[in-house]
Amino acid sequence: MTGISQSELSLRTARKVILGDSEAIADAYGYLAQPIMNLAARILKDRQLAEEVLQDIFIDLVEKATQIGEAAAIVGWVRRVATDQTLAHVDPSMSGVRSASQIEPRLVAPRLAALRDRSQDLERQAYDVDSWRQSNSAAELQSCRSAR
Repeated sequence: MTGISQSELSLRTARKVILGDSEAIADAYGYLAQPIMNLAARILKDRQLAEEVLQDIFIDLVEKATQIGEAAAIVGWVRRVATDQTLAHVDPSMSGVRSASQIEPRLVAPRLAALRDRSQDLERQAYDVDSWRQSNSAAELQSCRSAR
């Protein structure tokens, strides 16, 4: 796996992580540890420091997993924490600037749900507009044929 992606961590596993299931956390580690390590090592250019960052991220996940309201948010949360903690090691002045590990995940879930609902509404509107265009184009074509 080259990057941190939701497709590699099943929603079933993510739900169990939220419930604090230690086997699911181990599975999440199995899916996410290498890409996090790659990210941290690439930025930090120090394998040992990257391992410390990885450890800190999973400690945060274990401590805060039950606060993450939605299973689909776990990978994004881990990605954000990995980026923030890695960058904080590069530039300590960035520490705490926008640390995702300090964000209350349960506060993010309602916003994520609202954005998903809005996205679905926009998709429906786009479909309606496309259907309207197709029906009007068919009607115009029919009227042109009738005029001949």
